[in-house]
Amino acid sequence: MLNYFKRKTKTINQKRSEIKEAFFKSPHHNWISEDRYIKRAFAFLLDNLNEEAINFLYPNKQEAFFIKGNGRLGTALGAKKNTHLILVYPDLIKMLTSGAPLMGVAVLAHELGHIVKGHSFKVIDPLQAQCEADEFAYEMGLGNELQEVLMDQKPNLETRTRIARLTSLILTKRN
Repeated sequence: MLNYFKRKTKTINQKRSEIKEAFFKSPHHNWISEDRYIKRAFAFLLDNLNEEAINFLYPNKQEAFFIKGNGRLGTALGAKKNTHLILVYPDLIKMLTSGAPLMGVAVLAHELGHIVKGHSFKVIDPLQAQCEADEFAYEMGLGNELQEVLMDQKPNLETRTRIARLTSLILTKRN
C-alpha cells in the first residue's frame, strides 16, 4: 500500500522539473528561450523555487506568464484566478543579461512572491505586500541580491523600511 502512494505522490523535484519543462515550452516564453542569458536566469529561478511556489504553480493549478513590457523593473498582475502575468521591463532584462544576473532573478522572485502570496486577490497594505514579496525572495536565497537592488532605488520611507526588514532577516539567519 505504501508503495502505491509513493508512486502516486510526486516529489518536489519532480514537480519542479515539470514546471520548468512546461515553462520553457510555453509560447509566451519564447522570448526567454531565445536569449541564453535570460534563459539561464529563468532556469536558476525555476531551479530554486521553494515548496510553496511549486505547490502553487504545479501544472493545472496556476500559471504565471512572464511577458515583456515597458516600465521599471517588473510588475505582477493577477489576470484571472488561475492565470497571472509578470511584466518584465527593459531594465530588468538588462539585469538578467548582465554579469550579475542574480539581482534580476531576485526581482523576478519578488514579483512571483506577489502572485504566490495572492496579493492581487486580497486587500492588503501595499508596504506589507512588498515586504511579503521581499521575504518570499529571501526564502528563495535571494535576500542579499534583492537588498542590493533596493539600495540602488530612490530612497524613500518604503524602500528604507524594506531594506531594514530584509537586513533583519539576513542578520537573523547569520546568527
